[in-house]
Amino acid sequence: MQETDRQDNFDLLNRDEVLSVESAELLQYLDLPPTLRVAEFVEAIAQRLLSHEEAHLFSQGLSCEILRFGKRNWHKGRIRVSIEFCPDVPKSPLEDIRQTIL
Repeated sequence: MQETDRQDNFDLLNRDEVLSVESAELLQYLDLPPTLRVAEFVEAIAQRLLSHEEAHLFSQGLSCEILRFGKRNWHKGRIRVSIEFCPDVPKSPLEDIRQTIL
């Protein structure tokens, strides 16, 4: 799926952007501070959850083949996992009124 084809509100984060993670349990499990760069978060996940080879899934990527929609042939390449962000949509005060009426 290309970025322009996306139907959700998630945006790819830059590795130098800063996160403030609210899950104390996750932070403790990954041994991380609550505020950190995306790159630090990705590296911690890779180190804690994956073997050395699998950790490349977050950086260099892993070799694979893909059969894309509408294509006839397999294409060799690499896959990589990234971190995306979707902003919370503030709830409209009218939403409560609308739900009460219905």
